Amino acid sequence: LSLSLSLFSCCPLTLSFSFFLLLLLSLSLTHSLSRQCNFLQELGTRFATVGMCEQAVTVYLKASKVKLAVDTCVQLNQWDQAVTLAKLHNLPEINTLLAQYASHLQDSHRFLEAIELYRKANHFVKSAQLLYKLADEVTRERRHPLRAKKLYVMAAMMMECYRSERKKLTSQASTTRYLHDDVEQPEVIRMLDNAWHGAEALHFFLMAQRHIHEYDVKSALRVAIQLVDYEDILPAADIYSLLALSSALSKAWEYTSKSLARLESIEDLPKERRQALDELAVKIFTRHKPQGSVFNMVTCNSCGQSMSDCQSTCPSCDTKFPLSVATSQPLVGRHLWACSFCRHQVHANDVASLTNCPLCHTII
Repeated sequence: LSLSLSLFSCCPLTLSFSFFLLLLLSLSLTHSLSRQCNFLQELGTRFATVGMCEQAVTVYLKASKVKLAVDTCVQLNQWDQAVTLAKLHNLPEINTLLAQYASHLQDSHRFLEAIELYRKANHFVKSAQLLYKLADEVTRERRHPLRAKKLYVMAAMMMECYRSERKKLTSQASTTRYLHDDVEQPEVIRMLDNAWHGAEALHFFLMAQRHIHEYDVKSALRVAIQLVDYEDILPAADIYSLLALSSALSKAWEYTSKSLARLESIEDLPKERRQALDELAVKIFTRHKPQGSVFNMVTCNSCGQSMSDCQSTCPSCDTKFPLSVATSQPLVGRHLWACSFCRHQVHANDVASLTNCPLCHTII
């Protein structure tokens, strides 16, 4: 055995690393199991020293040294192989290893790979957290709203997968553990409650712009009014600029007045733009009074009072109605259809023209 190791030490000089196969063959025929394991462990160390990860792992596994094989993968930066080995052999360190690998991927700006890693490991909350972070960054860039929506939808899907996993728990012990985790992690509860909030914001933002390009200005205004509830996701300047434009095109001057005033109140608004808004307001409201409505009235099915069909909350009884993800209209009627995945609703009359859920794109 000592002669074999001495011969292996010569391998780096001759580049004949395949010689180790002959050594393994001779060992399996001539030496006891305990001596083989000791030799194989030393041989694996030699392979790891010269950076030959695959060969070192093969030797360590033959010697039943799974932990050493995983440690070698980590040391030689072969994280994917390390995670695969840890999962295959059910090592208790798998969660720590996943966290280290995900951190390595994020440090290398390989965020999508880190997200996929957590998803495959059924760590849906961590996958969603990374997706929400990416979506927030894309939204702040204000260049790719459709990409931002897709990221928010993917994040919400991860949270729905997490919700489904929780529902599958049947034993009292497991249920108690999950409930305890939620109490300790209020962020997870918040993410569950607002899983689709970001996706809704970008969905309605894109819908409003699409209506403006189609010159369906009344529909654009209805959608823009709902965007006021998403200032935590979208920049206020974008929301109220869209609202001012759609209301002016619709001749709904009351909304134009309110949106221009809100734009002027934005703290970091450049001085030149603030002055331009002042001049625009003077030009508009010397000709038009800030009043008038372009929307129809509907009956609140909770209190029976009238309310505008652009309002999501009844002004009389404060009942809040869900918004249709197809039209953004408040769903005050009773004939509704709900998506089986995201649970968002549209009016039953609009379903015939749909093949997918407008928000999450699940096939109907």
